[in-house]
Amino acid sequence: MSSMTSAEKYFFEDIFGMKSGYVIDFSNSSFSIFFRTTLKINIDDQKYLINGTSKANRMRAFLELESDALVGKALKE
Repeated sequence: MSSMTSAEKYFFEDIFGMKSGYVIDFSNSSFSIFFRTTLKINIDDQKYLINGTSKANRMRAFLELESDALVGKALKE
């Protein structure tokens, strides 16, 4: 579980433009490919759908559920 604070999560939501349900300019396909190739994660897995199916909701679940190391790598990439 990530130790990101609420303020940090809101900061990244703003940077990535997640208010609209999108994450940067990723398509559904490119979002999935990014996580699969960069982090060896299936971001479409049921565990990331706890907040809903949009890219932003899956990203929120990822930020909530994964380790600091994995979250840091994703944000860095």
